[in-house]
Amino acid sequence: MVSIAYQAQRLLDRLSGMGRNQRLEVYLLATPGYWALPPDGADRWADPQAHPERGVQATHPGLWAAIQAANAGVFNDDSGSWAFRRVELNAEPNAPSAKAANIPGLHVLVRLSTAELARTTWRWRLTLGLISAFVLAVVLRLTWQSGRAMVARRQHEESLQAANHALQESNDNLRSMQAELARADRLSSLGLMVAGVAHELNTPLGSATLALSTVQQRLDQLEDQVQHGLRKSDLADYLTHARQTLKVVLASVQRSAGIVRRFKQVAVDRTTMEQRVFDLTDVLLDSDLRLRKWDKSHPVQLKLGLEPGIVMESYPGPLEQVVVNLLDNALTHAFANRPGGCITLRTEADGADHVWIWFSDDGNGVPDSELGRLFEPFYTTNRHAGGTGLGLHIVFQLVHDVLGGTVTASRVAPPGTGMVFTLHLPRKAPPPGKAAP
Repeated sequence: MVSIAYQAQRLLDRLSGMGRNQRLEVYLLATPGYWALPPDGADRWADPQAHPERGVQATHPGLWAAIQAANAGVFNDDSGSWAFRRVELNAEPNAPSAKAANIPGLHVLVRLSTAELARTTWRWRLTLGLISAFVLAVVLRLTWQSGRAMVARRQHEESLQAANHALQESNDNLRSMQAELARADRLSSLGLMVAGVAHELNTPLGSATLALSTVQQRLDQLEDQVQHGLRKSDLADYLTHARQTLKVVLASVQRSAGIVRRFKQVAVDRTTMEQRVFDLTDVLLDSDLRLRKWDKSHPVQLKLGLEPGIVMESYPGPLEQVVVNLLDNALTHAFANRPGGCITLRTEADGADHVWIWFSDDGNGVPDSELGRLFEPFYTTNRHAGGTGLGLHIVFQLVHDVLGGTVTASRVAPPGTGMVFTLHLPRKAPPPGKAAP
């Protein structure tokens, strides 16, 4: 029994220390029913037969019944929560089991008192409350951040909508301003055109008026001579002078008629023109008889590079007028004071919807400072020789307003080696009034 008591004491000390560390109450109960480590120290190793009131059967009958029913388990009563397990002890290290040696066994009991259980429950509740509060704080913070983000996003969307509205208003104002500028530009161009026509007509009409006035004076002289005696030499002199004067009048009137005709071309009525399907090469060659049969003796040579099979649905009349004006412009201006040169006309398809036309020469060219004025009405470098400055303006008007394309002028590098006019036209011209603004 000394060895058993020793083992029990060691187990008791170890369990007591563990219980204190874990805030648990640890007890040992001998199998017969007396305490080895009781709740009350006076009950230690108290024999239940000698002191039945101190035994487990008397103090904790429910617990004793649970211990008798199983080697291990859990039991709850008013004093707290119990956990128990049976432990076998050996008298000697190599001795047989305690049951074979008739050695009483022990039960280890652990109790968590009602007060400690309440404190533990309180701690868990506190811990759970703190965790819940933390989670709630995190949720609230996330909700707050999300709310701020939503508010910021809403404000950003409102600012974007306001900016978009402002941009829309600015765009509308810009379009309105562009329309007004275009209208003002058209009115200005019309005013310049009318002033230019008046200026151009003033010179030939003034010459014709002066010539007719001279003829009127000479006619009065002839009438006076007839009354006082007309000599043959006086009549011959009158006829010579009248013929020369009428020649000047005819040239002036013809020049005025040409100016009026070109002015009418600028204001051409697109509704009277025919839109039809045609082959581009045929229309270009038919625009001027010289293009089909060029004079080999002419100092200026012609080169054609017309791509076959380009079919268009457009206005052949205005297109022919464009080619004629470009050809006349080149022959009039490009080779002045030059022994000769070359004119090139090329075409090329640009996909299924557009076509390129290049009209170039290797003549005099124009300075860079004058390129931007080539298509202005009445701009000409040959006014002293009868140039009106309407030929290229008519080209621009027809290409842009009627054919629905674009035309640009550029110099051929190096400077002084000619000009190239580039036309980019749709194969299907827009209906009247629908050309690009």
